[in-house]
Amino acid sequence: HALPSTREKAAQDWLTTVGLRILLTLVLAGVALWALRRVINRVVATMTSKSVRRLAEAGPAGRVLATATGLAGERQRQRVETVGSLLRSIVTIVVVTLATLTTMALLGIPLGPLLASAGVAGVALGFGAQTLVKDFLSGIFLVMEDQYGPGDVVDLGSAIGTVEEVTL
Repeated sequence: HALPSTREKAAQDWLTTVGLRILLTLVLAGVALWALRRVINRVVATMTSKSVRRLAEAGPAGRVLATATGLAGERQRQRVETVGSLLRSIVTIVVVTLATLTTMALLGIPLGPLLASAGVAGVALGFGAQTLVKDFLSGIFLVMEDQYGPGDVVDLGSAIGTVEEVTL
């Protein structure tokens, strides 16, 4: 049996140190993503079930008032689902970004110049995409303030229609 060469020894050392840390980082990111999504899903389910329960306990007069004020169950459920979807997207982006940056640092890629370049690119993109960001934030406020919901008839000037679904 021959002794391992220095190249093989270096590869084994890398796999048992850096490789193992990278694998651990990716596994932890996957577990964190799964756990955070599960928490968000449970919160969304709890909020929608509380809304339905509250509506059922309100009695006939309470149901009429809830429907008249836009607090009916379906509309509330859809709004909670939309906010839950937004939170899941934000959590995914944050966890994947952190895992990627950690992996790059473990591989020895210098993050300082990369983050500085990303900062400059972000500022340039922010100036270029002001209307896109403004529209996105307006969409978030539209959902949070419950301005429109399924079944509402809207007149947009050139088009008139019924809202079927509200998403970002």
